[in-house]
Amino acid sequence: HTGRLAFEAGRVMAEMRSDVNRRINAETANLRRGVAASVRQVEAIAGLRERRRWDQVPPAVREAGDLRERHPDDTLEALAGRAGCSRSAMAGRLHRLLDLASATFPG
Repeated sequence: HTGRLAFEAGRVMAEMRSDVNRRINAETANLRRGVAASVRQVEAIAGLRERRRWDQVPPAVREAGDLRERHPDDTLEALAGRAGCSRSAMAGRLHRLLDLASATFPG
C-alpha cells in the first residue's frame, strides 16, 4: 500500500505542476498579446495625430484612444470601466481606431 500511495502522490504532484505551468504560459501569452496591442494602438494614435486626422475620428473612438494614451498599461476591462462601456465595446472602438489608422496610412 505504501508504494501505491507514493506513486499516486507523485502523479498528483506532476499533474499539478503541469497544470500550473500551462496556466502560467497562457497568462504570459495573454499579457504579451495585450502589450503588443497597446503598443500598436498608441502608435496608431500618434500617426493619426501627426497626419492631423485625429479630429476626424468618431467621438467614441477618440475617447477610447485618449484613454489608451493616458493609460497604456490598462487592460481592456480597465479601459472599459473608465469609459463606462462594456469590454467588447472598448475592443470594437480600439479595432476601429486601428482600422482608421491603417486606412490613413496603409502598409
